[in-house]
Amino acid sequence: MSYRILVLDDFNVSNEIITAFLRDKGYLTFSCQSASDALDVIKNNNIDFIVTDYLMPGMNGLEFIVELRKLPDYEDTPVIILSSTRKNNVMEDAKKYKIVSWLNKPVELSQLEDVIKLYLPIEK
Repeated sequence: MSYRILVLDDFNVSNEIITAFLRDKGYLTFSCQSASDALDVIKNNNIDFIVTDYLMPGMNGLEFIVELRKLPDYEDTPVIILSSTRKNNVMEDAKKYKIVSWLNKPVELSQLEDVIKLYLPIEK
């Protein structure tokens, strides 16, 4: 059984590139373009890892993580935030919600993979 990774990014091209990359690496991927859709997917699937954009309309990535942490079984799910925003106060706030990494966009896919591998062994 493969690990399940949810990719949340409102920019469709980024979403497709990251999702395809992770799928090629053997992960089962779920792709969403809004935080509310992502929360619905999470409630109906057992997600092991989450990659989210920070700047999104409606609910931003940090607000999404706040809602995620309220769900049973998702208090400690590893989350990576991807963003072109480099505001130190936002990055510090994100740490309070147990993100495992903040990667700057455009993200290097090998760097993304390296962080994921730290939390998910190759085989489940």
